[in-house]
Amino acid sequence: MTDDGADREPAALKFQPDTTSKKKKKVHRPVYADVFSQKPTEVNNLSHVHLFVNPYSGKKKGERIGELAKTLLEEAGKTVEMHLSSYSGHLIEIAKNLDAPSKSVFAVIGGDGSLSEVITGRMMADLGQDDFFALIPAGTGNSMANDLRISSTQQAVDAIVRGSYQNLDLAKVEMVNGLPGSENGHTVRYSHNLVTWGLGVDSTIKAEKMRWMGPIRYDVGILMAIMANNRRHATLTIDGTEM
Repeated sequence: MTDDGADREPAALKFQPDTTSKKKKKVHRPVYADVFSQKPTEVNNLSHVHLFVNPYSGKKKGERIGELAKTLLEEAGKTVEMHLSSYSGHLIEIAKNLDAPSKSVFAVIGGDGSLSEVITGRMMADLGQDDFFALIPAGTGNSMANDLRISSTQQAVDAIVRGSYQNLDLAKVEMVNGLPGSENGHTVRYSHNLVTWGLGVDSTIKAEKMRWMGPIRYDVGILMAIMANNRRHATLTIDGTEM
């Protein structure tokens, strides 16, 4: 919608070669609109860093990466506290109950799920203060890290030390019947990059039961979900309009 109210067709999405990729096959990345390509801002006095570590992420390399990140941050003059999760959802409770001053950095060692847990915990705390989140990739998929062009522990630590940040929109997801597999009533989660439903969720649930397989479990999980052919009927309502 333009300022004068005239409707315009959305611009076609374009792709360009990714020269930074180390993959043998050519990789292309989308060229985002300006609103999705804002330059980061830098803030000073982010001296306290809370490291949230999922030790089981990425073939159980999370704790090793956490120790490396802690060392690098302390060498840069940051005060670091490390928090290890013991079970699924544990990071939510840790982040929610953590007494941290404003402008603390909540750095997550793990994947997209671990980051979502920490964000959810801080949103539930509802303290009305400025929290800064950082992601040090150690998961299997690392979708958010790829979007942010963060590919290494050193690169993520450098951004934290500089105080380099970007504002981020969140999606609040309310599940009236709880989570799949533990339908125990109303559950709230906050999403930072995507929300899936149906086949994608089914395949992830199956994959999580096969963590011993490593990353290939996601391929196996999606095949099993397709073969199961579970179907769901739903009504999608957006801004009061039924789709």
